[in-house]
Amino acid sequence: PLGETRRATPKGRLGAAISTEDYPEASTRAGEEGTTTVSYVIGTDGRVQQGSCKIAQSSGFDRLDRRTCELVERRFRFNPALDNGTPVAENRSQRVRWQIPK
Repeated sequence: PLGETRRATPKGRLGAAISTEDYPEASTRAGEEGTTTVSYVIGTDGRVQQGSCKIAQSSGFDRLDRRTCELVERRFRFNPALDNGTPVAENRSQRVRWQIPK
């Protein structure tokens, strides 16, 4: 339909994009856990624009926050948002819970 805007949709499973295997070793040793919320821009190519990831709410640990943005920018892929069939950039946010595997 004319005037239709569609949000970007994940390619694959975003939840699987960051796993316990991504935990920084130093953070594991230090017992650092928390939830990082980031905001970022999905470009017209469906990739997260490099340098667009910003910490919206810190986990309380700089190392975990930095790792979140690094992984989001490197791994997350989308089918781009569309405005009348034309790809457009979209702002998005994501929460990542860092919990040391037991």
